[in-house]
Amino acid sequence: MLHAWPYVILIDSTYKTNRYGWPWVEIIGVTPVKKNFNIACAIIKQETKETYEWLLRCIKGLLGDTVSNVIVTDKEGGMLASVCVVFPLPHTVHLLCLWHVNNCVKKRFEQLLGGIAKREVAQAVWKKYFDKAAWSWAQEGFLQKINELERVWTEKNIDMVDYMRGEW
Repeated sequence: MLHAWPYVILIDSTYKTNRYGWPWVEIIGVTPVKKNFNIACAIIKQETKETYEWLLRCIKGLLGDTVSNVIVTDKEGGMLASVCVVFPLPHTVHLLCLWHVNNCVKKRFEQLLGGIAKREVAQAVWKKYFDKAAWSWAQEGFLQKINELERVWTEKNIDMVDYMRGEW
C-alpha cells in the first residue's frame, strides 16, 4: 500500500506503555479517501535525532525512489531534527500534528489560567479562532485568523500569546 499511496505519512511516538517504558513509534500512511494503513512500528530506547534518523532511513528504504510529499509528526525534538535531514525540502513538507498542537495548548491553558470557568471560556475562544486558522486553505487566511486570535488574546492573556509566538 505504501507504494500505491506514499504521499502522506504520519509518525507518532507518544506511546510508552510497554513494560520497559520505551517509546512505541507507529508509522502510518493515508490514502486519498482518508483511510489509514500501517507502514511500520518500532520500539525505540531513546527519542534522539540519531534514532529517528535511523528509523526514517528505514522508511525511506521502503519507499525506494518514491518521494513522500508530507510527513506529519508531533513536536518531539529528535523527530523534528531528523525529518528535515532524511526527507529534505522541497520534496517533502514536514507538518505538525494538529491533535498534538491542541493538546499542548490545552495543557498550557491549564498552567496559565486560573479557575475552570475562565479556562473553559479561554479554550472556546482559542478553538473558535485557531480552528479557523488551522483549516485555512491559504497562508493569507491562516495569518489573518492568527492575527485575530492575537488581538483577542493580547488584552487579557499576553502570556498565552507569548507562548504561541515562541512555541508554535
